[in-house]
Formats: sequence, C-alpha cells, structure tokens
Amino acid sequence: MPKHQRTRRLLRRLLATATALTLLTSLGTGTAHAGVMQFQDGFEVDPAAKWAIFGSHSPAGGFNINMPANARSGNNSGWLGAQPGGWSVQQIEVRTGSVSGMPETNCAAAVWIQPLVIRQEVAIEIWDLFGTMLYRKSAMYAGSQNYQQLYTDRWNLNGRTSVLVRTVDYGTTGQGGTIRLDDLLFQCYFNG
Repeated sequence: MPKHQRTRRLLRRLLATATALTLLTSLGTGTAHAGVMQFQDGFEVDPAAKWAIFGSHSPAGGFNINMPANARSGNNSGWLGAQPGGWSVQQIEVRTGSVSGMPETNCAAAVWIQPLVIRQEVAIEIWDLFGTMLYRKSAMYAGSQNYQQLYTDRWNLNGRTSVLVRTVDYGTTGQGGTIRLDDLLFQCYFNG
C-alpha cells in the first residue's frame, strides 16, 4: 500500500476516534458532579447586625460579647430566655446563592446549645423568606454545663435563594428557661 493511502487511513482513524470522544463528552459519561455550599456563624463578628431576636410573652435574648466562659468556642455566643407559655427566637438569614438552582439540593443545619434550666424545649427551624416553615426539629433538654448539638435532617432546598435559620427557646417549664447558643453550621449538598 502506498504511503499516502496509509496516511489517509491513519487520519480517518484519528478523526473517527476524535469524533467518538467528542460525542461521549457531549452525552456525558455518567459521572455526577457534586458540590457543597457551607455557611458558619459563631457570633464572633458583629452578631447584632446579623441575628434578629423576637418572640412572645416578654421574650429575651442577646449576645455574650468577650465572654469566652459562656461560649462553646471563641469569645462570643448568643442567648435566649423565654417566660412560661412564651417563646423567643434568634434568627439569621443564610443566602444559598449558587446552589439554589442546582437539582437535588439538600441542606442541613446544626447549632450548639447550652440549656440552663432543669428541663427545656428547644427547636431548630428553617423558614423561607415568604413565611413558610420548611423544616422543624424540637427536643427536650436537661440543664447542663456542656453545650449539646441540635441539628436538622437533610431537607430539599427547592430552588430557594435564601432561608432563615431559627433557634427557638420555649418557656415550657414552670419557670421558663434560658439557653446559650453558638457555632451555627449550615450546609447544602447537590448533585448535578
């Protein structure tokens, strides 16, 4: 076979291989792309500018600034107090940004709490900006010298670009209750 025919045959094979690779790339090879979006707040940088505090029946709340003995980590923490029959909330907005449009985006949140009375109900809630509760987990806690983690299961973001993460202190005992809170972590996971 003449040299120019062998060269043409080789060029055709190379072109066919390149075309096949291009087609496989455009169809995808079945490899999933995964990603994580993470938000953390430990009350260390101007918490009063980021956290809202509200509730019912004389709610109380605030921040322990430069008081490392009250914090789980760092120097600052938050606190909430609720009267019997009332509740108080600390809330922060979390912008989900780039993951909000990704399919199958699931999120989870956790906050560390330190209940200061014998028996106290505390919840972590996720709300959208239109007032719809997306997730809620409530638990009863005994008073403790140690911080304990309150966390959500994974829940679907459904395209929301921002959510509100709330820690709620309920005045379910006869004397009401107070909690400290610190080290919020919010994560979203997606497959695309």
